[in-house]
Order: sequence, then C-alpha cells, then structure tokens
Amino acid sequence: MTTAFEEERKRGQVMLFPIRLDDTVIDTPEAWAGKLRARNIGDFRHWKDHDKYQKSLERVLRDLKVSVPVPP
Repeated sequence: MTTAFEEERKRGQVMLFPIRLDDTVIDTPEAWAGKLRARNIGDFRHWKDHDKYQKSLERVLRDLKVSVPVPP
C-alpha cells in the first residue's frame, strides 16, 4: 500500500480503485485503510445479487474513466 500511494504521488494521479468484498477495510485500524476510506470504495459485498453487482460495477467503471486528483 505504501508503494502504491508513493507511486500515486509521483505520477500525480490516482491508481488505486479499491473494491469492498467484506468489512475488513472499514474495520481495520491500519493507517493505509484510512486513506482508502476517503475514496469511493466499490461495494461488492452483495456480488451474488445481479442488480447490486451491476450498479457497483457501473460505478467503478465510471470512476476509472474520470480523472481524479491525488488526495493529500
């Protein structure tokens, strides 16, 4: 995670697009998770539900197309 955040700062663009499969990133006390929680996290916890999966996938794909500045 540290390397990925350093690379983002160096390139000046967001490279990490987290997805959520469970509550780990929300529950962990790790400092890197705090940086991820400030971003949109694609919620794929209900991946078995076709409609919820499609909605989450569409949002992630939309976010990948948008130029997002690197957060401080």
